[in-house]
Amino acid sequence: MDQIARLKNLLRMYRNGQCVLFVGAGYSADAQRRSETGSPQSMPSGRDLAKIMKEALKDDEDDLGSLSDLYEDRFGEHGLFSLLTKLFTTATVTEDQKKIASYKWKEIYTTNYDNVLEECCNSIGVHFSTYTTTKRPSDIDYRNLPIIHINGFVPGSTFTEFKKEIKLTNTQYYSDDFSRSPWGERFRNDIITSPCIVFAGYSLYDLDVARVLNSFEGMRERIFFRAPRKIAASTLLCESSG
Repeated sequence: MDQIARLKNLLRMYRNGQCVLFVGAGYSADAQRRSETGSPQSMPSGRDLAKIMKEALKDDEDDLGSLSDLYEDRFGEHGLFSLLTKLFTTATVTEDQKKIASYKWKEIYTTNYDNVLEECCNSIGVHFSTYTTTKRPSDIDYRNLPIIHINGFVPGSTFTEFKKEIKLTNTQYYSDDFSRSPWGERFRNDIITSPCIVFAGYSLYDLDVARVLNSFEGMRERIFFRAPRKIAASTLLCESSG
């Protein structure tokens, strides 16, 4: 049985809130935000964010973490907060994104700063709660779909929350280790106990998550790495939930 067929079977078998979704920047790629002129623009990827910072700084640096450190040095923490709030607040989401969010997941983890998942849930009537790593795993209330932003959540955050939650600069990446946190422990437990873990629009750029995944062997039958467009995930998940 190929990977797609196996994933489809697992999603059908365990559609009552037992499977876990993990989304990265690829999931949010087709959502749109409002520009300063009011026209819709695509949500930025990490590469796009690096380019925006590079142009603002007029610097030759390419590494996003280093650019974020430089941007904060030049424009201050409030300047970085303002930039990210402008770039990662969602205006519209796609039908594919909504369909993926509509599956009965146990919980959703994301490395994204944006509110694409939250906007999807709002638009389709899914009750959810947003969590960041400044909260405790024991705070999760499963009466709502938990959406866990492991690198921080920008839209709607206060500046104080932003300073505590966001993980973008090299300094923050090196000092705030998800793999050793209570949330990292919870993620490991999900990997062990969940019958199916789907990674959508995600790559192992995030070394913190890679550390967790690399600590397990024999997980190929239950972990699936696919970009949504590659496997028409929205169709697959919609069929599997019926």
